[in-house]
Amino acid sequence: YVRGGDYQEPFEVRESGLPGRPIIISSFPGETARIRPPQQWDTIGRAGSGTILLHRVNYVWVHGFEVEGYPTEYGPVPGPNNYENNCITLTGGGGEGCRILNNICSKAQHCGIKEQIYNRDYLIEGNICFDNGVNYLDHGMYLGTQKARGNVVRGNAVFRNSGYGLHLYQNPDHAHVYNNLSFENGYAGIVESGHDNVLAHNVCLRNQ
Repeated sequence: YVRGGDYQEPFEVRESGLPGRPIIISSFPGETARIRPPQQWDTIGRAGSGTILLHRVNYVWVHGFEVEGYPTEYGPVPGPNNYENNCITLTGGGGEGCRILNNICSKAQHCGIKEQIYNRDYLIEGNICFDNGVNYLDHGMYLGTQKARGNVVRGNAVFRNSGYGLHLYQNPDHAHVYNNLSFENGYAGIVESGHDNVLAHNVCLRNQ
């Protein structure tokens, strides 16, 4: 558990839990921990990075954090920075049993939540992603896995992101995306390019 408060401490997880014994990293019950990068952190050149980065892990849960990518008081977002500076990133191959739950993700240069590079069997649920990105290549949530099974994205709200609300790209397959709300995003509510995906009961409104 992380007690409530502001932490200029991005962190990376490289250790996996086990079935029935996940590693759970959570705000303390009834409190909110805000995780944010220090100033100039975006200039380090961490490709595919995140304020919270899950790298090649299974059975890791991240729950109940307020996560920022580039805090407003640092000044204007310094231009496009695609593939870097997400609030939460799941990458490296893995994902089985991972859960990203009930987080608030904002002000990232690229994406609120980004999943990339052959992750599978994860759950992204109950998150709010807003005010992320600076152009059409930046999104609320980006889901990029190919040849995956059992990925579920449900009950999230994505709004006021510069690109798409939910972006399923580079042929993800067998994703289940439902009961999400996507509104007032810069280009579209949801874009999908894979096959054998199920998109159902999502609400999209007032997207450009």
